[in-house]
Amino acid sequence: MKNVEDLSERDLKSIVDQYDFGELHRYKKIDGGSTPCAMIQTTSGNYFVKYIDKSITDERMINFTNHVMLSLSSLKIKQPVIYKTINGSLLSTKGCMVFDYLEGSSETYISENHIQSVFTYLARYNSGLGHLTVPAWIGEFANHWDRADSLTYLLDDFAPHMDNKPIVDKVTEVLADAFKILNGHRSELEALPRQLIHGDLGGNNIIRSDKASTSPVVIDLTPYHENHLYSICVPIYWAYIYFAKKENIEFENISEALDAYNQQFRLAEDEKSLFFELIVKVACRMVVVMILFDLDSIKSQVKPFIKFSQPISTVHALKKILLEKDKITSIINF
Repeated sequence: MKNVEDLSERDLKSIVDQYDFGELHRYKKIDGGSTPCAMIQTTSGNYFVKYIDKSITDERMINFTNHVMLSLSSLKIKQPVIYKTINGSLLSTKGCMVFDYLEGSSETYISENHIQSVFTYLARYNSGLGHLTVPAWIGEFANHWDRADSLTYLLDDFAPHMDNKPIVDKVTEVLADAFKILNGHRSELEALPRQLIHGDLGGNNIIRSDKASTSPVVIDLTPYHENHLYSICVPIYWAYIYFAKKENIEFENISEALDAYNQQFRLAEDEKSLFFELIVKVACRMVVVMILFDLDSIKSQVKPFIKFSQPISTVHALKKILLEKDKITSIINF
């Protein structure tokens, strides 16, 4: 299965038969990005079905994800439920996982009326993750996202060979400026305390509701071993820099988000002092990962999905960050 159309009605009926859900009444295919997903309604309720690509997510990841969700739920931190088949498996024979269906929105942009609830929840979420042991296999370079997240890869492997890659000068110039900043603070960044985090906390992985009584919930765990503030820089980057609506960078919303987070999970002084560098690292990751995928396309003679003949939007976002260093640095004033 590679796209939504691959999850057929016959597949969904077969999946439902493997659970104690009764009969399939209705279904709606959902674009889940890289894997097909669907919302199903059965005689027992509503559920969310997601196909698991085992080339990306192996058995240890599936079991660890379930462990994390159960552990956080025991701490009263809302999590989706993963249902087991009648035979006790976390995966159906069709290679799908089934979750309870969560009502709410998951847009990448986090609106002002959701800032307090989302970032308060994320503070509790990260605090809960901090109690869990990080498996040794987390941190392996399993894919381009993992590589682009690593300072070692960015500064020691990618940066020195940038000029030898088919990337236009405008892109390499912005990256070179950013890498210089990261290199200048490398020892401090590497000295920050690390814990288990969700490495892909874009707004589309945070379900939230307009009902005050309904807690936000994080979905689709991408486990990384990083500083907890780094994980918060990801939704801040996407919502208030990359997809900023009001201005080039939404400083007021960033400030409110950090303040809400800090009320629940206190930021140490060294973390606060490196907020700008952490945002730069997140932005570099977003640029470099797209370059790596594009280079793969070139090697395989597939038409690249990003045209580096013109600066792309992730490069624009990185450039905005570099130009606003003083303002971003001064945001954390608590």
